[in-house]
Amino acid sequence: MTGVQTCALPIYGVSELRTLLADFRKKNLQIRQVFALLALSEWFASHGQFAIETVEYAQEAHTLASQLGLLHEATASAALLSKWYLAKGNLTLAERYALAAVDGARHLQDSYDLPRYLSILAALETTNGRFDAADATYREAFGIMDNLLSRTPAIDARNTIINATTPVYKDYLNLIITKLHEAPKALQLTEYIRARSINDFLTSGKPKADDGLEERMEALS
Repeated sequence: MTGVQTCALPIYGVSELRTLLADFRKKNLQIRQVFALLALSEWFASHGQFAIETVEYAQEAHTLASQLGLLHEATASAALLSKWYLAKGNLTLAERYALAAVDGARHLQDSYDLPRYLSILAALETTNGRFDAADATYREAFGIMDNLLSRTPAIDARNTIINATTPVYKDYLNLIITKLHEAPKALQLTEYIRARSINDFLTSGKPKADDGLEERMEALS
C-alpha cells in the first residue's frame, strides 16, 4: 500500500514536508529525500491536485529511488507518473511508467498494489484501442484481487482491499460494456461480484478454500 504514511515519515502538512525536504537536501540525506518527495507527490495526487509540482516531485523521487535501489519507492513514483502522463494525454510516457510500476510490483510480490497498477496499464491499452489486451490485463488484476481476498480473513482488512480495488471492477465492467460490447460477459461479471459479496457476508469474513478466479470465470472467455 502506498501513501504518505508508508514513506517512513509521520504525517506532516505540505509546508512541513517542504521544510524537511530542504533540510534533507542540505544534509545530502538522499534516502530521506526520496521519502519526502514521494510523500509530497502523493499528497498532491490524493487531493486531486495533479499540478506540475506533483510530477516534478514524483520524477525526482523516481530518479533518486532508482539510483539508490529503493524499489518500493521507485515503483510507487512510477505509478504516480503514469497517472499524470495518462491524464495529460502523453500515452508513450504513461505506458513506460505503467510498465515500470507493474514490473516493480511483480518483483516486490505486492499483491495489494499490483491490481491498481495493472488497471492503469489496462486504461492505457483501452485508450490505445487495444481492447483485447486491456481485457487480459483486467483479468489478471481481477485474479490477483480474488486470490488476495480469499487469503484475507480479517473483515477490516478485506474491506480495505475491496475499497481500494472497487474502481478496477468498475473500469473492467465499463470496458466490457462500452468497448467489447459483450452483455453476457458483463452480466456474469456482475453476478460473480454479487456472489462474492454475499459469500463475504455469510462467512463473516472467513475465507473458504479458493481455486482462484481463473477457473471460476472460464465462462467469461
